Amino acid sequence: MASPNFVIFLVDDLGWDHVGYHGSRLQTPVIDQLAAGGVKMERFYSMPLCSPARAALLTGRYPIRYGLQSGVVRPWQKEGLPLDEVTLAQVLQKAGYRTAISGKWHLGHWAPEYLPTHRGFDRQYGHYNGMIDYEKHLRLGGFDWHRDDRVCHDEGYSTDLIAEEAVRFIRQEVK
Repeated sequence: MASPNFVIFLVDDLGWDHVGYHGSRLQTPVIDQLAAGGVKMERFYSMPLCSPARAALLTGRYPIRYGLQSGVVRPWQKEGLPLDEVTLAQVLQKAGYRTAISGKWHLGHWAPEYLPTHRGFDRQYGHYNGMIDYEKHLRLGGFDWHRDDRVCHDEGYSTDLIAEEAVRFIRQEVK
């Protein structure tokens, strides 16, 4: 029997009632279809901030356990998700899964070992920091757009690029 495939959506600032299958007046037909045909894990409680929420999801541990509970990792900070923390992506890789992250990382990027491809992701696409310019991919005057942890100059609206890359990865990997 083949291992199941799965996709995890971690969406900043998404409220409970911002998806159609929770009764929202917002139209989210694709998300609703995925939810109807899959398993919904709807009791993930963490922190209402980017870095702590991502760290909790990837480690299964409360962010206070490793010092990421009080804010986000800033572009200039020389810190990130501690290297001794095992990520979900690392566990999945060890189990034979192909892993990818498409979107925002926000868990440190000041040294190569903090980057997604060193933390269990086979593929990476998107930005390392929050609050980038959606078209120019700039954050505080610095360019922030990467593919497999190398600077990438793809042009376009970041949300569209992230979605297109996720679909491309899924199509390549799911047979």
